[in-house]
Amino acid sequence: MASYRPHTEVALISPTVRELFAKLSHIFPNYKERMGQLELADHIESALETSSKLVIEAGTGIGKTFAYLLPVVNWVLDNGKVGVIATFTKTLQHQILHHDIPWVKRVLGDFTVSLAVGANNYLCLRRWNKLSAGELPPRIYEKLSKWIATTDTGLREEFESIATKLEATYFDEIAKIPELCAGKKCKFRDMCYYERAKRVWRQSNLIILNHHLLFADLKIGGALLPHYDVLVIDEAHNLESVAVEYFGIRLTNFQLPYNLRLLIRDLPYHELVPIVTKVESTNTQLFHEIATSFGYGTHRVTAPLRMGTMLLDTLDELINALKELQVNTPEEHELKSRYIMRFDSWRYELSCFMEQTLTATVYWVEVRSSTRRDGVKVELHTAPLDIAPHLRESLWQRDIPIIFTSATLAVDNNLGYWKSTVGLDNTVDLVLPSPFDYYHNMLVYVPKYGVEPDQPGYLEFVANEVTKLIKLSHGKALVLFTNLDTMDKVYSLTLSRLPATLQQTLMKQGDRSRTGLLTSMQELGGVLFGADTYWQGIDLPGPSLVMLIITRLPFKVPDSPIVQAKIELLQSQGDNPFWKYQLPQAIMKLRQGVGRLIRRESDYGVVAILDTRIMARPYGKKFWRSLPKVKVTHSIEEVYYFLQSKERSTNPQADG
Repeated sequence: MASYRPHTEVALISPTVRELFAKLSHIFPNYKERMGQLELADHIESALETSSKLVIEAGTGIGKTFAYLLPVVNWVLDNGKVGVIATFTKTLQHQILHHDIPWVKRVLGDFTVSLAVGANNYLCLRRWNKLSAGELPPRIYEKLSKWIATTDTGLREEFESIATKLEATYFDEIAKIPELCAGKKCKFRDMCYYERAKRVWRQSNLIILNHHLLFADLKIGGALLPHYDVLVIDEAHNLESVAVEYFGIRLTNFQLPYNLRLLIRDLPYHELVPIVTKVESTNTQLFHEIATSFGYGTHRVTAPLRMGTMLLDTLDELINALKELQVNTPEEHELKSRYIMRFDSWRYELSCFMEQTLTATVYWVEVRSSTRRDGVKVELHTAPLDIAPHLRESLWQRDIPIIFTSATLAVDNNLGYWKSTVGLDNTVDLVLPSPFDYYHNMLVYVPKYGVEPDQPGYLEFVANEVTKLIKLSHGKALVLFTNLDTMDKVYSLTLSRLPATLQQTLMKQGDRSRTGLLTSMQELGGVLFGADTYWQGIDLPGPSLVMLIITRLPFKVPDSPIVQAKIELLQSQGDNPFWKYQLPQAIMKLRQGVGRLIRRESDYGVVAILDTRIMARPYGKKFWRSLPKVKVTHSIEEVYYFLQSKERSTNPQADG
């Protein structure tokens, strides 16, 4: 591993970087020179010139987006190259595209940039024309017809903007399925929205996409995206979880019937009907047997399952029937080939799961209730225990500069743990702290006496603390949980203890869409209870959030199949799973949660950590060393005085 020493003077920054940011400073409103931003841009410029892998933790407020956009786009334009920016969230993609790129163009001149999304986000005209009006509710069919007659993009997001949540689900009936695309044989090829979008990507200097599309491209050998010469992976702390998803297997009891329905619509030959009926019947039998054997819940599978043989055999029959089928058109011939590959792939993955042929892999079954006809959803999952070899083989070996950045990659100010999870070595590493004044603008409150999780009275204790803290914040709070069941119980207990004015502002995950809840909180104010998805990717600057409540240290649930398997693997290697896996994961998650509070230089607030183990256990020191230097109190009165003083200093009229 190579590393750079932090610069302390602007003079040490490269002339090109100084010039780029000097131009930005003249046009960007209220631009403030930040040494960390210049240093970050300088390291990125060096990585571009040397084709290096660069891992940077850039604390909130450094301005990392401009810090990578300016040198990357400048390098791309100077050298006739193509760059890719991969983010985890749509929010950041849209911020880059609509807010940041226009300023970059004013600095560097015009260039072509496109937002790339997966094929299933596009209308498929072939699928739409295969549908008959009777296959959809009349209201939905009419709404889709009107939209399709006027759309220029064919994008799911465009339809969702004019549809209700229920109406939007019907887009799946006409969305493009790349595995079942007729390709050049499709009679709608020249009008295809997705193909049109891909042509735009190929003509772009810069392509913005999400981690999922990046891995979808890697999984099929780079056939989705144009060739690119530099890759920036922002929000890189999510990289491992997305990679696990793409290099694992997920099969459900609904997938095969859905594909069989599509098959009969695309290839309506009567000779297929008997075998299609047989496959659907054996699929139902198998998943019913799995659901009955395991029952509701999540269950790890540690030995091959002695079932599924009949479905595997009938899939063989279906594949053979398709091979022998005589079709009428080139389009149908292409579709026939696609369906053969589709069912063969499904058969292979089912066989891998049942026979447990994949090494270094964890297997599990999930059974839960469903609103569909049979009332149950069954999922079969596999996940690689170590994603590092997959990433080394598919991406890291490429001889291009790759920039990894996030506000939360380090554990105890060291990037080694995160790098080991994704298989990175021979990288240039840098940790740049946030320029924000956490010591004066953030107070951390930990109750002096508390009830530890899993002890009697824990829920009562949490509800009492949450109630007091919500009142002190005047209903401007985000309450984070590690599971939905605890969240629902504490929500109910808290609701009954708050005055009516605050009860009306209480919201929780699941009440509405994530976007709707966050918009409501920012525009109207309120208290939001959330679990896993709300620990990151939330930006609530200003007075809408002054109290962040973390109800429990975010250790991964020990009965999760992946966690169980990783613990066993580390134990078999003679390592301590808690110190080597569970604690680093929890520290990174806590840092993400704490990072929701201070989003701008003028923000202030209290982080309440209700899990007293952070003070009482030896490992608590590692959590503290990974957080900004802040004042810590055990006094609820001090929380009150801190918020009062900050409110007075930011709003002098509050005294009156």
